[in-house]
Amino acid sequence: MKKNLLLILILTAFIAGCRYKDGPMVSLRSAKNRLYGNYTLTKYTINGVDSLQQMLNRYGLHFEFRYVETNDDDALQIDGGNSIEIFACRYGFINHKKSIRLYNHGSFLFTGWGTPNPQDVDIDLLKLMDHDVHMETIYNGKDYYFELTGN
Repeated sequence: MKKNLLLILILTAFIAGCRYKDGPMVSLRSAKNRLYGNYTLTKYTINGVDSLQQMLNRYGLHFEFRYVETNDDDALQIDGGNSIEIFACRYGFINHKKSIRLYNHGSFLFTGWGTPNPQDVDIDLLKLMDHDVHMETIYNGKDYYFELTGN
């Protein structure tokens, strides 16, 4: 009986840990705690075409996922480029923590500020490990892919 219980616990941990396409298989840290932190965007493509310079010119390559105590929200800020613009929005985990939703004006990440009709945007997490995050979304018929490396 004890062997069966141990086997069930191991299988449960294994299946629960297989959340993302590219691992990790098992993690003792929550998805939120793995995502929190500072990252540098190292790869950014639109429909498979390298677009890193475009992101650098629009907002920058420094991504910061953080908890904001004043309003109990998770926040994303992108800055540090040649642009004076900063992208900032609230986000939350959805779809059993397989995706994040950028709330209110998440679409500005792809269109730039000043675009009418801001929308929420869902981004799938392909890989969520300490210091290594891969994400992908389709917005307005275009495939956007991000690779972030922790600082």
